[in-house]
This record gives sequence, C-alpha cells and structure tokens, in this order.
Amino acid sequence: MSNNRVYQDGIFKKGYGSVAKLVMTDKKLDIEAKAIYAYLCSFAGAGMTAFPGAKKIINDLNISENRFYKYRKQLIKNGYIKIIKNRKNGKRDNNLYKIINNPKQHLQNKGVEIQHL
Repeated sequence: MSNNRVYQDGIFKKGYGSVAKLVMTDKKLDIEAKAIYAYLCSFAGAGMTAFPGAKKIINDLNISENRFYKYRKQLIKNGYIKIIKNRKNGKRDNNLYKIINNPKQHLQNKGVEIQHL
C-alpha cells in the first residue's frame, strides 16, 4: 500500500472551494449573504455539499445568530442554497447545505428538504 499524499500548504491547507461570479455580482444579495455563500463553498470544495453547523459558521464569520439566519434566508429565497434537514431515529440530527448550480430551476421548490437517515 502506498503512503503517497497530496496536500496544500498556506491558506489552502484547510480546504477551499469555488465561488460563482453570478452569486457575487447578484444585486439582490447583501454582502453578508455573499460571505455566507463563500464560506459554504469553501467547505464544499471537494464535492457538492457542506455541513458546518450554524454555531461554527456564526463563530467563524463573527456575526450574530439573527444576522446569520436573516442572510441565509436570502440565499435560500434566491435559490443559491438548499437546506436538507437530516433526521435520525425520528429526531433532528443535522442540516446539510447544498450549493445549487441552477438557481432558476431550483426556485420552484421551497429550499428545504427532510432526509431520513
């Protein structure tokens, strides 16, 4: 078995992701919504989903809980993210944030989905 590894150094060593220019130039989004979107994208760099908890996001972005939920709602309303609420044994487990690649198509849904594990 090989022990070869590939890693990033410096600012990329904890991960990174791509941020869509369309989101960053959308005049319907406030700067706080764009920051939350960029934060989620940084977690989803290796795939399509990210799952940092609200407390971690609030702490890392140094914003209030009310501010976080207000601007997260803006991202959902405009179809840029979707929240998948995971349930385990009938109880709330965690949220999974999905970055939406086609927001116009996604807007037909409400932006929240419940998934039973």
